[in-house]
Amino acid sequence: MSYKYTVTFLIVFLLTFGVSAQSTVFNLFKSNLKTADQYFDDGKYREALQYYKTIEEKGNQAVRTKIALCHYLLKEYDQAAKAYAKLLSAEKELTPSDRFYAAETYTALGQYENAIAEYKRYLAHVPEDKLVMKKMWQLSNRHYLYEDSVHFGLHYLNFNSQAGDLCFRPLRDDRMLLMSNRSEGRIIQRVDARSQQGFYKLYQLSRDQDSLGIPTFTQLEPIAGKLNKAINIGPAALFDGANKLVFAASGDDKSPTLKIYFASWEGEEWVQYGEFPYNSDQYTCSEPSISDDGSWLFFSSDMPGGQGGRDIYIAEFKDGQWSKPRNLGEIVNSRYDETFPYYHDRHTLYFSSSGHPGLGGMDIFKTELQDSSSYGEPVNMGYPINSQADDFGIFLDSLNTHGYITSNRRHGGYDDDIYSVDIDIQIYPVEVSGVVKVLEQKSVGIADPQ
Repeated sequence: MSYKYTVTFLIVFLLTFGVSAQSTVFNLFKSNLKTADQYFDDGKYREALQYYKTIEEKGNQAVRTKIALCHYLLKEYDQAAKAYAKLLSAEKELTPSDRFYAAETYTALGQYENAIAEYKRYLAHVPEDKLVMKKMWQLSNRHYLYEDSVHFGLHYLNFNSQAGDLCFRPLRDDRMLLMSNRSEGRIIQRVDARSQQGFYKLYQLSRDQDSLGIPTFTQLEPIAGKLNKAINIGPAALFDGANKLVFAASGDDKSPTLKIYFASWEGEEWVQYGEFPYNSDQYTCSEPSISDDGSWLFFSSDMPGGQGGRDIYIAEFKDGQWSKPRNLGEIVNSRYDETFPYYHDRHTLYFSSSGHPGLGGMDIFKTELQDSSSYGEPVNMGYPINSQADDFGIFLDSLNTHGYITSNRRHGGYDDDIYSVDIDIQIYPVEVSGVVKVLEQKSVGIADPQ
């Protein structure tokens, strides 16, 4: 009799323990999924990815698509492609959004035929999406973006680090300005929670040239002044004859959004003297570019009311105050990201976009300005200015023959590098001032064409 009770008790115990264990596993799954989703919604994709991977085997297709998307948003395109390949091999129908990001991943890897195939599958569900139609057309006719490549020369600069180096441009007194998150040599290095990369600071380099006349850059050091006390700082742009500086910076952990500030050169250092009145703790204002007289300010922002993602805005300085920022509209801005505006030679605006059709990642475009509210159709700068990777942060000299761009084409991810650019002047229109006289000469013995 006691044996029977013992067996019965053991069976009940095992059943209870099994149910309890299953309940614990299920609750752990739910907890990790909730945590992962929260990190994802906060833009902390590295942390989200770690939690999604703990439940990948027990998760459904939605978890696996989130893993693929996290890799994409972290610019880990090889890993994203592998994750999307697993999803595609499972022969389960993906959402149009998943198809789109799979196509964007393949484009960033230069796997253009795979990208076109996924764009087509996306359009089968969303046939009215004109932007994706343009992307697919551009990839199918990408040879047009290589036609002028012989007129451009790109050179990797030797001061690049294994971190992010970007937005290289002249500063003053034969110095150059650089934004970088390279290690500062501290024992404890602070990192950005979202990217897991170091924070950006502004640096200056001395510019010289070697015996062959080739520019050289030495003596890297923090920019003069106390601007680098901000957690994140940069990019920056000069105006007022290189006597003033406009820059983006984030203040502290309580106010992590990037905001726009102004500084002036005070003898031996840069001193902050004001900020843009439309800064906000609710959205970012960054990547400023300004006319030399300080009257037009272009910048990127994710403020409400835009076309989507980050858009480019303009504000005008009139009667001693800044006007309310105005979105450049759907000609320039797409529903994705338009960033790093660069106002040049009074009538051209360069910018980078992940929305307009290109070779992959962010491409550099230019639009001609008629005035502060009229913009031409954006033109892709083509290869080698653009690549399958992220290309941005362009600067050109007044002759349009030499400049710099930023790109992660060599190492990918957040390892951005500076490249110098040399341009054959033949591909740019030449403006000639003066009086043109036409000599008319009557032809003899040749009939006029009909």
